[in-house]
Amino acid sequence: MTSRREFLIAGVGTVAASVGACGGGNSASTTETATPPASPTPPAPPAPPASPASPTHAKVLLSDAGSGVNQKFFNYHVRLVWRNSGGDWLDAAGVQQGSQSYALAQIPSTSVTTAYNLNVTALVVASLAAGDTGMLLRGLSGAMQSVSRHDPNAALRPVVVVTRPDKSVQVCPCVSDAVLSPSTELSDNQGPVLAPGAGTSWIMQFDYGTLTPGDVADAQLVVNVLKYGPAQFALYRIDPPDIMPPGTVEQGLAQGKTLAQIAADPDVVFANDWPGSFPTAIYDGYTTAGCFSYQQDPQLGNCIEAAFTPGVGNGEAPVILDYYRSDHNLDGLDEAFLQYQIMFGPDWGPTEDGGKLPGIAGRYGRRPVYADPLLYEPLSGNGGDRTTGKHEPAGAKGVPVDWLSGWSARGWFPRFENDGNPYGDLTPVVLYVYWPGMPQTGSSPYAGTGQTFYVAGTAMEKGKAYTIEHRIKMNSIDLSSPDALGNGIGRTDGMIEVWLDGVKRPVLDYATLKPLTGICFRHHPSIKIDEAWLTIFLGGATHPVKRSSLRLGRVVFATKYIGLS
Repeated sequence: MTSRREFLIAGVGTVAASVGACGGGNSASTTETATPPASPTPPAPPAPPASPASPTHAKVLLSDAGSGVNQKFFNYHVRLVWRNSGGDWLDAAGVQQGSQSYALAQIPSTSVTTAYNLNVTALVVASLAAGDTGMLLRGLSGAMQSVSRHDPNAALRPVVVVTRPDKSVQVCPCVSDAVLSPSTELSDNQGPVLAPGAGTSWIMQFDYGTLTPGDVADAQLVVNVLKYGPAQFALYRIDPPDIMPPGTVEQGLAQGKTLAQIAADPDVVFANDWPGSFPTAIYDGYTTAGCFSYQQDPQLGNCIEAAFTPGVGNGEAPVILDYYRSDHNLDGLDEAFLQYQIMFGPDWGPTEDGGKLPGIAGRYGRRPVYADPLLYEPLSGNGGDRTTGKHEPAGAKGVPVDWLSGWSARGWFPRFENDGNPYGDLTPVVLYVYWPGMPQTGSSPYAGTGQTFYVAGTAMEKGKAYTIEHRIKMNSIDLSSPDALGNGIGRTDGMIEVWLDGVKRPVLDYATLKPLTGICFRHHPSIKIDEAWLTIFLGGATHPVKRSSLRLGRVVFATKYIGLS
């Protein structure tokens, strides 16, 4: 059996796999066996890092951590979605999902561990010139098992061996590798063995150190195959989604105004910061002692600090505040905007569960039913109470009178895995939505949990203030043939939109992961926007095991786009 170290010492560049000239993944290019010039013996490759490193030339970091890459996401923790399930690539001509591969690898059958080379010179030069994003070998046929970067034997792990014009050699270690298979949403990663084959994407990223394009006379990808084959792969560059891409800042009613001037605008329902006292004229609800404080922040000004705090009763719910239009004898809205400023603290990173952030809702509860001024317990739209979007009859869910099954669209954050993901400290913008299209749990049409709608390319850092703005537009209803309670058929022309620091970011449909084109919130016209819901909550009712804090600054609720001041 030949180890990779023995293979490299025997002569760098000795090609054991057939390789194609640049071009020809599915084209008519020929494949050939080549033997590059002999080179000096390279040093043994170093052990891989315990977690993905930050390669010098990396434009975007590929993560093979459990919260990293998978079939649907380039990085799951920050919900960076592939445009195409199974991975996106650029071919040798720079075409997205093109067929002109950088090389074509033919791996023969084997039953013993065998090292194979693939000439990746053109790809490495292009990566160093443009900013490395990693390489993708798309499986065209066959199947095999290959050694991953996590194999305990460092000599067998994948490397790229670069020969300079002066014949000196640099061995570039693999810092991330995985196989994305159409048969599962999970990636094949973290283990010592990968199983690439037909229809899979075998993806890798290497640390090229201080190399420049001019330093590369030859580059060979060296992998060790354990068994099976034959298999054929086409080589491309990974084309990852953008993280916080630049965009145009849209100006709104807040432009150039102070908080007092914003509050006085006729299109503003309310605007407040946190000057050190509870704004009882605006909110109902509670804050939890020991988890809540008023603060002055250099970036936010007046603000509150909310912290999930272990050992404190109700420590998972530092802030639960609500503004209900119905409480102020105001009609519900068909369109509304909620803006809030937020900054995640240095200790931010809940490991127990994900949780909720502010949003907009139209929930209807027992207060009108039982005339209890101290109780507002919504009958649907949160807490596992599925939304039907209808006027429900007396007796449904045990309620003695007719009632409305409302909806909600709150902010949301993921659980932090702390598994070495290079983006694991960042927080994406996500909405957690209860709506009539959500699936039911079990046999009851009134049971179900919300669904997450991701906001593309967003990743917020700790210690930096951001302004998030939600827009909800209620859908229209076909009332040509209403039922006895006035329910019609809701159209999917409602909308959820989000701006981050004044730049509109695409909201992705929960099912297709493509930009949302419409949503149905209701089937009855009495269901509207009634609520600005300022909730900072961990999980469903998850007790914290570590302190995680954030700060909430200015909050504005309006009927027109607010924008930055």
